[in-house]
Amino acid sequence: MVTVSVAPEARQRVGLGYGQEEGYSPTAEVTFSACPDADTVYVGGFFVHGDGRFCLPLDVRVGNGPPKRILISVFSGDCRA
Repeated sequence: MVTVSVAPEARQRVGLGYGQEEGYSPTAEVTFSACPDADTVYVGGFFVHGDGRFCLPLDVRVGNGPPKRILISVFSGDCRA
């Protein structure tokens, strides 16, 4: 199980969107659980407010472990921690 969270300081600008139905709303956190006997696929992406150019901080937690901060470039070049 892995939980991905938009860092609190970025939640006004971006949300996570996962699912295959129309009309779902952006959320700040998504937990992914693997299928035990098959490949696991998640359809999703980001909802971005503004021009969409920034370094997106995400906190990723595996199981009950401590979160690890990562930065993803959203059309913003190199993002360094």
